[in-house]
Amino acid sequence: SDDMGSKLVCLSTPNRDMVTCAIKVLQTYRARLRINNNDDDDEKQQDTLTLQQIIIWSTHENMHDVNTHELMDALILTHKQFTNSRTLFYHLRERCDNVPLPPQLRVHGHGQDQDDAIHQFQNTVLKIILIKVFRSISVWIVNYWALDFADNSELQHDVTAWFAELQQHKHGKYQHLQWFRYLVDNMIEMFEQQRTRAMVDAENDCALMVANTVIGDMPAVSTGDMPHDEIDKKLLRKHYRLHPNIGTAELAQQITLMHYRIFVAIASRECVGLKWKKKDRKSSEAPHILAMIELFNEWVLFVQLQILMEDGVKQRAKTIKFMIELCVQLQALQNYDALR
Repeated sequence: SDDMGSKLVCLSTPNRDMVTCAIKVLQTYRARLRINNNDDDDEKQQDTLTLQQIIIWSTHENMHDVNTHELMDALILTHKQFTNSRTLFYHLRERCDNVPLPPQLRVHGHGQDQDDAIHQFQNTVLKIILIKVFRSISVWIVNYWALDFADNSELQHDVTAWFAELQQHKHGKYQHLQWFRYLVDNMIEMFEQQRTRAMVDAENDCALMVANTVIGDMPAVSTGDMPHDEIDKKLLRKHYRLHPNIGTAELAQQITLMHYRIFVAIASRECVGLKWKKKDRKSSEAPHILAMIELFNEWVLFVQLQILMEDGVKQRAKTIKFMIELCVQLQALQNYDALR
């Protein structure tokens, strides 16, 4: 049997007893890999998948369902809820480095038939497994570089050390495999591009920070000797009053663009584990979700101010009518976040 019990190899024609034994082996593996709660027993038994088993199962050569890609993507997305990035990379690397040969190919000898069989194994089973693992690592690096790799020097060192070993294999035991050279070269190139892009972005952020420091804060509004209530009303009308010529359609478009700019920037990782509710690390791990919440709060305050800044009932009623018409425009744009 292979590591997952998904394929049984018989060196001779099987008899009835051998087939029965093979069925038991397959059932044993399926039971081990299935999460199963048995409520009929006095004690509940739960078999859970280990990280290694998930990786082996998802990258198995006989697993051709597209859902296996989705499972690996979900594993990369949520792995920090139960492990760390170095451990995940270690298991992915182990999956590449330790693909076992079938039993019939492990016998000693270097006959032409055995060499041909090994070569066929490498171009079928090994190729499928490595393509799946390399795809998962590539998706991880491209989509989560800033979150998992940029500030993790140890993980970057692990990756570069693995690349050095792959380079040796490319010129050594796998030098006859053209597809292996292609996979390795593309993986290394993609990794270096992400690292270079991250360095450029970091330099741009530093330059922007220096520019903001030089510019400094805007000067405060001069209020003179006005009474406190009069100061508040003048400041509010100066900074929050809508332009008299702006219409509801144009305003709804601008509001929707503000929401859209933040919404499309929300990364999948921000939505995992309710990070925006954790006071200790929410600002760094869910910045765009927090920005959406802050924008909504500012929008609610803005609507309140437009109404309360008016002096008379008629003016306030006119403003409320304007806001209702604005909501109709927001609904037409399907901006339901602003309508809450």
